[in-house]
Amino acid sequence: MILDRPVKSLAELTIGSYTAYEAAYRQQPSLSLTHFIAVKLEFSNVLLFYYKYTEAEKSMEMCKQVLNVEIEYTGKLGRRTKFQQFDTAQLVVKLE
Repeated sequence: MILDRPVKSLAELTIGSYTAYEAAYRQQPSLSLTHFIAVKLEFSNVLLFYYKYTEAEKSMEMCKQVLNVEIEYTGKLGRRTKFQQFDTAQLVVKLE
């Protein structure tokens, strides 16, 4: 079941679980770095769901530094399908 809005008790439990995982990984890195980055990216998505934008941005920045990538966001106006009657804004992400 997918929640339609954030629940405070779940936020504390979820964020606590990710934080505990990160602390355990830092003490004894038993998993690959790729798996750790995947978990950090998932954690940043969870933080966004619970309106913790600053923490999510820090998590994303750490992932970008470790992976040595640059992410650029821009928008384009256009039609996505041939049946669409009007132009709509579309998010474009450029990854280098």
